[in-house]
Amino acid sequence: MTLYADDFSRSVSVTAALIVADNVTEVTAHMDITAGGIEHASGNTGSIVSLGDYAIISPAAAAVRLADPAFPLRQTAWPESDESMGVPDVAPTAPAPVPAAGSAVPWSILEREIVAVRLELTLVVSSDGVTYLAPAYEFTTSDGTSWGVIALEETDLDTSIHR
Repeated sequence: MTLYADDFSRSVSVTAALIVADNVTEVTAHMDITAGGIEHASGNTGSIVSLGDYAIISPAAAAVRLADPAFPLRQTAWPESDESMGVPDVAPTAPAPVPAAGSAVPWSILEREIVAVRLELTLVVSSDGVTYLAPAYEFTTSDGTSWGVIALEETDLDTSIHR
């Protein structure tokens, strides 16, 4: 649960998350409270229902999915500064030079070393609004960035849906 006091509006904001098997999930409820009572409240109202056991892939197979466009990544944490992402943290003092006609367009490739992996739960919402808590791997890199990717075997994924 997170509690935030806002002295300007004289309110308190509270956010609570569902914990399943020691995993803090994205299933949350939020409430803003003032001296006059509840100002705003939101959250999931459905029941959690088990759908049984599903096979999951290995962390190594999930790491391969990090580069597969069929499995969109979910960034779960990022470094404190843009400098670790290769973006200078210094204001320019002069205009950038004009590139020469026909010159190659710079395209940096960031290489990151995975230093930790853990199995977690992630929120998946279907096109008809059904919400699932599904297993996912979270990979943490040496710069503090974390990326999540679904951990279910492809046989347990309905890939007939195209967006």
